Amino acid sequence: MNNKLYKCENPECNREVVIRSTIKSGELKGSKVCQACKSKLEGKVKVRSKLKPFSDKNKQKRKETRSELPDFFNSAIEELQKNPTCCNCGRKINSSYMPHWNIAHILPKQKYKSVMSHPLNWIPLCSSKDSDGVSDCHNYFDSNILEIPNMQCFKYAKEKFDKFKGEVIERGKIFSIFDEN
Repeated sequence: MNNKLYKCENPECNREVVIRSTIKSGELKGSKVCQACKSKLEGKVKVRSKLKPFSDKNKQKRKETRSELPDFFNSAIEELQKNPTCCNCGRKINSSYMPHWNIAHILPKQKYKSVMSHPLNWIPLCSSKDSDGVSDCHNYFDSNILEIPNMQCFKYAKEKFDKFKGEVIERGKIFSIFDEN
């Protein structure tokens, strides 16, 4: 499908886009501009839906809580590159392009902060970037928690979970799924 590209009418921008927006006020009122320019010119910032923006205090606390994640991901990516294979479907993982998409936390880092950066709290799963839309085991694992015991990767994830479950402070549905099966 060939979409016609339109030039952004903001003199400071050289983008060509498929869809433009109209500026409703200010010096460029009535101009057709790209979405990035519209946001800048009208001072609108996209805020994550249903989530309050972080205060400075909360930002600092979140930064401290997640401070070990870069090392966690670097270490996991290093391991992934040694064997770039999805442990669920067996597909080859493109570990040179956005490998962090293939690091699936066994216990999600958002809820299980005590083990968010535990070196065993992950398994290699393919993502949408690795295939032609055929398989996205990481997304399926994260989105269908009741189906996790039926996935091929469950046994491997359970073996890893059993090695660090004593260090988990939080409790929840996913913990129960791994603990009871």
